[in-house]
Amino acid sequence: MNVFPDLHLEDLRAEIEPKALGRQLGERDRPMLDAVEDQGQAKISQFIAQKKNEAVQLRDERLTEIDKGLAELDHPLLPGALESVGQQALAEFGDVEQRHAEYLRSDLQEWRKRREDYLDFKEDNGISREPDYHSTFRRWMGGCGLAALLLLESALNGGFLAEGSEAGLFGGWSIAVGFSAVNILAPFALFGPLSRYVRHANLGLKIAGGACLLTWVLLALALNLGLAHYREASEALAENPDSAMVTRLLAQPFGLETAASWLLLVLGLGFSVLAFYEGWKFWGDSYPGYRGVHLKMTEARARLDDLREEAADELKEVRVKWLATAQETLDRARMQPAETRRLLKSESDLLSMFEDHIDQLGSLGAMLIEEYRVANHAVRSDGVVPASHMGAWTLESPPPHRVRTWEPKLVDDSVLATLQAEHVETVRVLNTQWETAQQRLGLASQSPGGENAAP
Repeated sequence: MNVFPDLHLEDLRAEIEPKALGRQLGERDRPMLDAVEDQGQAKISQFIAQKKNEAVQLRDERLTEIDKGLAELDHPLLPGALESVGQQALAEFGDVEQRHAEYLRSDLQEWRKRREDYLDFKEDNGISREPDYHSTFRRWMGGCGLAALLLLESALNGGFLAEGSEAGLFGGWSIAVGFSAVNILAPFALFGPLSRYVRHANLGLKIAGGACLLTWVLLALALNLGLAHYREASEALAENPDSAMVTRLLAQPFGLETAASWLLLVLGLGFSVLAFYEGWKFWGDSYPGYRGVHLKMTEARARLDDLREEAADELKEVRVKWLATAQETLDRARMQPAETRRLLKSESDLLSMFEDHIDQLGSLGAMLIEEYRVANHAVRSDGVVPASHMGAWTLESPPPHRVRTWEPKLVDDSVLATLQAEHVETVRVLNTQWETAQQRLGLASQSPGGENAAP
């Protein structure tokens, strides 16, 4: 592909207009007969010289690019050229180890301590199972569910109580909201969490937990039976529904007379049981304190795993980086002979095309000069050929192209074979260094407590 612009006589003629220029000067009998230089001829020469200079500049730019490419390929790739790859990789592996070793050691010790605390807690309290507690998402869902339960029970109770209340709907709602707060919030925030101590290994705490559980059962029955009897007393339009409720509750606690009252009792107890269950599970495992020690252990493990993953990723990046460098070095050596030959041929072709371009430019310039002279002679009044038109016009030779002070050398097959073997060894060394660094940082073991863990 020719890198120089195509030359066409018609295009050059349209730019310089040699015939018009020749007539214009010839009508004034110029140039003078004895003049050494011709203004019109000089203008055409300058125009052709500009085209020549543009070609020279393009030639030199391309030669500079070729020289740069040859220089990049001319680095000596001798046996041992890949040794530095393994040495630099070893230094970077060492940097990663140095930055992470202390943190990994500290986090590993923390995890081991938290694990010992967890195992000691299980042993001291006679626990053989894994902890069972709600996740953060489940706790949020439970809290929202309890809020909805509180509103639902208040709405249901408010409707039931309003039927027999002298204060109407407002009075029924007021009683219902207060009742629901005690019936749901107390077992959730107090009785549910404290009753978990009924499973504690300590006898005193176990008795306290049992007492709390019994208190909730009695309170839930008393509250919900009292509410049901209060509704019936209000519905019967008793003069003093509070006193009537107490009397009925003490005399016949389960002597409810209407289905609506029984429904109110069942719903209230059911809501209280749900709140108690959420309180039992919401604050942790059913065994008090078990969730705390387990969370500390899992959080320490998560921090250690995150740090291990970060260190492993950095070691992997170092390995991938230098493996790619080694492969790139080998590829460059493999392509060097063919690429060098291609650039040398490109240089030869460029110079040949440049010579052809200059020859063509000189021929076209001579044609333009001849057209100018003929047009000039045809209109001169003296009919004489000026002295400046006697000789043949020639294009001044372009400056010579650069001559390299060095000759590129091709990598021979023996060197390529040695580099291939060296590349295989470099890959092996890099993988060995990577695996060793992982082992020293404790990243190759199956668990943080494995034998390969950082000391």
